[in-house]
Amino acid sequence: MLFWKLLFTGTLFAATLALAVTRHAAVYWLALAAVAFSWLGDATLGGFKPLTGYLGDPSLFGLGFFAAGHLCYIAAFAAYLRLWPQPGFRTLAMVAAFAAAAAALWYFLCWQSGQAVPLRVASLAYALVIFIMAGMAWSSAARLVGTVRFIWPLALGSVLFIISDGLIALDWFRDWSFPWQGAAVWATYAPAQSLLVIGFWMTRAPQAAAALETIGL
Repeated sequence: MLFWKLLFTGTLFAATLALAVTRHAAVYWLALAAVAFSWLGDATLGGFKPLTGYLGDPSLFGLGFFAAGHLCYIAAFAAYLRLWPQPGFRTLAMVAAFAAAAAALWYFLCWQSGQAVPLRVASLAYALVIFIMAGMAWSSAARLVGTVRFIWPLALGSVLFIISDGLIALDWFRDWSFPWQGAAVWATYAPAQSLLVIGFWMTRAPQAAAALETIGL
């Protein structure tokens, strides 16, 4: 199973690399970095020997790699959101709402579990990062409403990412599992990554590149 996961993420990396090279915009290089960190996260959590042999706790490092990937997505969304005149407080309100939901779900799902404190604290940081990413994705997806289109892959991909990681959290922190849980995680994770890349493909590359230059990326 690990082989197919790494093959999928590697293929997605190649597709994103082609997107970045052909469109000449830094926003796509950020998406490429996000996919690369996701590959490292998959390899670490899956016990890929050439990598895990040099690391400590694979759970913490796996969370770290995926968090780094989401931070790359957040940076790309932040640049994209600067392109439009919609007041910034709407984005801040959406991100705040997603962050509050992350904190609430983390408290009931993770903090009250019997896992080690370092893992529980790390899971809070990760939950905030992925939910903030989702809030930025939804705000970015809605940026063109009334002008061109709603970039639905960004919105749906971010939600599927939360669902996929939520299933993993239930297993880690609540010992709650069901038959084919691994398949359910994969069936949400793979489309999530793919849809986010498709969503970036639907954005306006020249404008996104210009926005990244204004913030020094």
